[in-house]
Amino acid sequence: GETGAIFGERYQLTTLMPSANGLIEGANVRLAGQDVGKVEVISFVPVAERRHPDHVLQITLAIDRAVAEQIRRDSEARIRTQGLLGDKIIDVTPGTPEAPVLVEGDTLPSSVAVDYEQMLASASALVDDLAVMLRNFRSIADTILAGRGTAGRLLMDTTLYVELLNTSRSLNSFLGAVGRGEGALAQLAQDDALYDDLRSVIAGLSLTTAHRREPLRRAQLDLGPGRLATRRPGIGRRHDWPAVDGPGTVREPAEAVGGCAGGGSGAA
Repeated sequence: GETGAIFGERYQLTTLMPSANGLIEGANVRLAGQDVGKVEVISFVPVAERRHPDHVLQITLAIDRAVAEQIRRDSEARIRTQGLLGDKIIDVTPGTPEAPVLVEGDTLPSSVAVDYEQMLASASALVDDLAVMLRNFRSIADTILAGRGTAGRLLMDTTLYVELLNTSRSLNSFLGAVGRGEGALAQLAQDDALYDDLRSVIAGLSLTTAHRREPLRRAQLDLGPGRLATRRPGIGRRHDWPAVDGPGTVREPAEAVGGCAGGGSGAA
């Protein structure tokens, strides 16, 4: 306890840290919450001798030799605060049985502790942001309560409220009439005979359109490449229209001419 830390035989260990963070010489060294020594010296490590950028300060600890067996290679030293805003101390964690015991002059590994000052600074910035946010909310609320803007008019304008109420009542009345079968729209929605008539009319229009398209489709089938074809009544094959050689001159189709020639030859 405190008596051993003051009067017991001590040995020295060192630890390397980037910052003393408010630690002073003579501060307490604690092991598992118990005072076991003092901070003896805080000094800068020469730049040429630094093996790591964080090894800026060398802190020499005078520790009660009675607890030497507890401080091992996997122990860690960190700067902590007694209470939230109290004095700074060095807190050492006990080692494990597998790690070797540190002896006089060894270096005790260190770790970065929670920086309460940085936490308070961050909390202060957060409080400032929260205050700004609350002021903005208050400004918005004041605008709405004053009836300004869309939301303000929607919430505070009684005329708009009355209009919305009347519109709702009218809509309810209209839907009620439709539900009771009143009016043309209700009859259209509920009269099965009228629905069947509408279907018949639509079907008739579709059939008429199909009949009008059929002659056009047949004409497209009869239309050959480069000429106009037709069918003579009672004859199933196609014939060409007479070709015009010149003004006032009509030449019979080749098929007709051939037929005439054949007939003349037979008569001879």
